[in-house]
Amino acid sequence: MKPRRAGQRKPRRQGELAESVRVPERSGDDCADVIGPWRVLGVAGLSFVLSLPLFAPLSWWPLGYVVFAPCLVTLAVDPRRRRPFVVSYLLGAAFFLFHFRWLYDTTPEGYVAASLLYLAVFFPLAAWPIRHLHRRRGIPMVVTFPVVWTGIEVLRAYNPLAFPWFLLGHSQIRCLPMLQVADLAGVYGITFVLAAVNGLLADAALAARSGQPVRAVRLRGVLRIEMPAVAVLVVATFAYGEYRLRQGRFADGPLTAVLQGDFLLQAMPNDPNAASDEEKQDAYLALMAQAVADAPDLDMVVFPETPWAMYLNREKRYIPFWQRAHQNWVRRASQTGKSIVIGAMAEVPQPKGRYPAEYRYNSAYLYAPGDPEPQRYDKIH
Repeated sequence: MKPRRAGQRKPRRQGELAESVRVPERSGDDCADVIGPWRVLGVAGLSFVLSLPLFAPLSWWPLGYVVFAPCLVTLAVDPRRRRPFVVSYLLGAAFFLFHFRWLYDTTPEGYVAASLLYLAVFFPLAAWPIRHLHRRRGIPMVVTFPVVWTGIEVLRAYNPLAFPWFLLGHSQIRCLPMLQVADLAGVYGITFVLAAVNGLLADAALAARSGQPVRAVRLRGVLRIEMPAVAVLVVATFAYGEYRLRQGRFADGPLTAVLQGDFLLQAMPNDPNAASDEEKQDAYLALMAQAVADAPDLDMVVFPETPWAMYLNREKRYIPFWQRAHQNWVRRASQTGKSIVIGAMAEVPQPKGRYPAEYRYNSAYLYAPGDPEPQRYDKIH
């Protein structure tokens, strides 16, 4: 046999390829490589846009059924390992920076830290099991998303830094039939139903954009199994809500006047337009007198959480300044002869050597007619 020189190719037989290269087929779930990172970010950003009017004051409740569907599609189709979690974190950061923006006036540092370092982390924390269960285990979004997202909301609501605000179920405050299931499962039951619809829409979008040979099979699966199941869940929730709304029997309760002034809770330092505590107190006492005059049979007057800076607990009233302020308040309030609920601060000193030196509470006080010593309830979370 004649030896070949270095670099000389071996003659190929008839029908034999010079090189054997395996060309991978691009499945429908790998199309994100084609659309690129900016489109992935744009599709996920659509979830943020849909969330803008999701909560009060607008509370466009139909958006609760679709808000997370675009983000779920990106979690399913993106072939990159890290990018889905970066995108989900950015979505969470934008979500909380927008909806939590009122905290900026009180503490800019706390607003940024809470939004970026804590709350936004829950989005990638949910993204990992959703993506893993869907891509690795083949479990449809209609199952993975409601289970995982509801669990994440429970985790966010029950931990030492719990923050149970802006839950998906809160978007339904203007849809009374949907809210009634909360007497069985809390707001998390509402979240589960909404998340199931989001998952169904994501599955339908993924099936419609899959490779041509399997598209019809996947669409039939969505239509035949998932859609009827989710429809039963939504209809049952609304039916239960209508049943509960028509079931209620109400009796006349105490006639209550709720007072609300128009003052900034936290005014900027040296703001010449900021009202003093004395001005706030005079304004609220005038509102109370007007309410009593308008409704002589009034049973209770309710003030806001912090109408003006004031300590009303027994221990703090030993200080002469607060003692005088309390006596003035009780004298004015007792003249109405009505029960009064008011929010104020409480500061309870501890024995020497103990840490902290005092416990501070945001409290609610109830003054009953003829009783100068109020009942107190302290916020515990």
